[in-house]
Amino acid sequence: MVKEDISLLREAFDSFNRAVDRLSSSYSELERKVAQLKEELARENAEKEKLRGYLESILNSIDLGVIAVNVEGRVIFFNRAAGEILGLDPQKAVGRSCSSVLGLDSPLEETLRNTRRRTFDDELINPEENGEPIKVEITTSPMWDEHGKVIGAVEVIKDISERKMLEEQIRRSETLSALGEMAAQVVHEIRNPLGAIQLYVGILQRELSGDQKKLADDIASGLRSIEIITSNLLALARPIKPSFREVDILALLEEVITFAIYAIEENGIKLIRDYPECGLICHVDPEQIKQVALNLILNAIQAMPEGGVLRISASKGDRIKLEFEDTGVGIPQEHLDKIFNPFFSTKSTGTGLGLYTVDKILRAHGASIRVKSQVGVGTCFLIEIPEVIKGEQR
Repeated sequence: MVKEDISLLREAFDSFNRAVDRLSSSYSELERKVAQLKEELARENAEKEKLRGYLESILNSIDLGVIAVNVEGRVIFFNRAAGEILGLDPQKAVGRSCSSVLGLDSPLEETLRNTRRRTFDDELINPEENGEPIKVEITTSPMWDEHGKVIGAVEVIKDISERKMLEEQIRRSETLSALGEMAAQVVHEIRNPLGAIQLYVGILQRELSGDQKKLADDIASGLRSIEIITSNLLALARPIKPSFREVDILALLEEVITFAIYAIEENGIKLIRDYPECGLICHVDPEQIKQVALNLILNAIQAMPEGGVLRISASKGDRIKLEFEDTGVGIPQEHLDKIFNPFFSTKSTGTGLGLYTVDKILRAHGASIRVKSQVGVGTCFLIEIPEVIKGEQR
């Protein structure tokens, strides 16, 4: 009996040992599979993180601003270009509410509400660009998960300032071309009878005396004014052809200042020169560039009837930059888009062709001019001239 019990106990112990071995083996297999799964999960996570970093790198390399928010309206992605366009720090934007970053009227908020895709043009204010509006094209679209549930929204911002500027230049060129052709025809029709009238008035001036001669003189003066106006009209149709030479821009500026210094001092204006010590050499038509500088200086003088400060700055980067900044009356915002149009003037005197001519000369040089102005504060004209003009005639 005891032997049988011992035998049963041994069998039970052996069975237990076999079960423990099987359990240990199963546990080892389970540990191996868990370790394998952990390794695969870590590898997948690393791949996902690598892909995420790769996608972020792509999105931060493009010139389109990209902003994404979750369904609660919290910013979850804000790329480099969006920061540059909006003048915001991407790191400070992420995690904040959409409305606190982009304003209460953010198109992303509307897209989250109505879940519809939108594309429209707008103007944004970038504080780093001195508060100047930037023309942009904005596209917003909801984001869905694999089940079709909205999980957020994305906004793509494209800076179209240059495109809009080119469109405006094309429109303006077409308008001016048509205006120039019409002006040439009008001048031709006016000058024929004008010449005969001037001839007869000249005879009257020689033959008349007293009050009658004074009337003839007044008529002659009026005819001279008409002649000047017709000459200015003809300038619209005449293309500007610069004669390029290698010159020192600073020397040209000094020539113009010498010519205008009496008017500057007579009007109680303080002149500040902000030049580099060395010269700024580029290829331009010196007489035409002097005409540009003189026009802008005279404009500044007229804008400061009670005196002020005129700062003329010159610097060189990839292009030569000239600035003419005054502390005058300023230009109303609604006039800024019109000041380079022919015959547009806010002054009671003048033909309204000064700034038009400035712009026309600079375009012929492959240069550009921009204006910033605030009423009661002053005006700044910024000119950018390439060092070498494509197709220049030397």
